[in-house]
Amino acid sequence: PSRGLGDVYKRQLKDSEKFSDNIYYCDKISTPFIFGITAPKIYIPKGTDIAYLEYIIAHEKYHLKRKDYIIKAFAYLLLCIHFFNPLCYVAFRLMNKDMEMSCDEKVIESFKSIKREYSTALLGFATNNYKASPSPLCFIENDAKSRIKNILKFKKPKKAAVSYTHLTL
Repeated sequence: PSRGLGDVYKRQLKDSEKFSDNIYYCDKISTPFIFGITAPKIYIPKGTDIAYLEYIIAHEKYHLKRKDYIIKAFAYLLLCIHFFNPLCYVAFRLMNKDMEMSCDEKVIESFKSIKREYSTALLGFATNNYKASPSPLCFIENDAKSRIKNILKFKKPKKAAVSYTHLTL
């Protein structure tokens, strides 16, 4: 009997060690990601530098909070239906990039003076990303160069600018 893709990944992740709540350490991955739809879990590579752990978990929790894993699954379904349309591939890739950069910005806003450490963590995951991505539905550390550039030039919006935009909406 043939096994589904989900079964293959579940088998790879079954030996993961629980860190807390829905967060697990796994030695078979090289980058943090979220896996699952009904009960999503955060997987972090075993041996991740403890100095970066808080930022990594915050990033992944922003994905969970915004339900990005559901949006991404729906978008992937649409991509499968419209596989013949190259614009769908472009849209899917840009959506992923926007989701990642948005979560990066939320982490940068939440913590003070972490741009350098956070960029270093991203670069570390990007250079160690020699293992295959578990699934196109996982949030993986990709496009590190543009993400790091975005982090380094990111400036927290001033309160006056924020209130003005709320007034115009």
